[in-house]
Amino acid sequence: MTTQRTSLSHINQILFYSLVLMFLLPNVIFGQETPKIQVEGHAQLSAIPKIVNVRIPVESQALEYQACVSKLTSTYNKLEAAIEKAGYDKKSLKNSGLSVNERYTYNSQKRVKDGYTGSMSIQIELDFTDQAMNDIIEILSAPEFDFGFSLSYNLSKEQQEELSAAALKEAVSDAREKASVMADAIGKDLGRVILMNYNANSSSPMPIRYDSMMKAESGAVQDVSLNPTEIELNRSVVLHYEIAE
Repeated sequence: MTTQRTSLSHINQILFYSLVLMFLLPNVIFGQETPKIQVEGHAQLSAIPKIVNVRIPVESQALEYQACVSKLTSTYNKLEAAIEKAGYDKKSLKNSGLSVNERYTYNSQKRVKDGYTGSMSIQIELDFTDQAMNDIIEILSAPEFDFGFSLSYNLSKEQQEELSAAALKEAVSDAREKASVMADAIGKDLGRVILMNYNANSSSPMPIRYDSMMKAESGAVQDVSLNPTEIELNRSVVLHYEIAE
């Protein structure tokens, strides 16, 4: 009977110490932090933009408010009809709304109301081709649209998606290459990725703008080639790698 009690006591002690080790071992293991490498990968890709945006600043003047508004809306409607007649979707034509303000002049040093001045910014967004540019310039050479214009170029949605995906892959490859070189320099092997972050400071493509106003003169209609330069897209990623023991 005494022997049996001694055996049970011994078993209980073993179980007790086993439980203590179960709680202590994780602390010992995780207390030894695995060596890590943090690297940042970069990629820069570019493409010729496929979208052109033509901006036309329309202005009108009239003695009466309604007449000033009518001139602006009439110009917009005529331009919309001309765009459609040239074979383009009139939905490509947008406007930022119109603004009409009182106009004043000075007569004998007195400020006198002299009618109204109106303005409207019209934009035409098209797929860029030399033919499209020639068509647009020919339309804008008409006297009723002779307000001048400015251009900006941008990547299409498809271009942005394709470039962004390719740049991210290249940035990850760049980060891995850097990490491999660093690990090799200390005589270690590169382990698994334990953390990956997209760098929020990666830049998005900005449109190329030609803001100097260009007059659509009939002499400039022939053989126009306003080719845009490439637009750059940058992507960065931050990767944390384990260093294999």
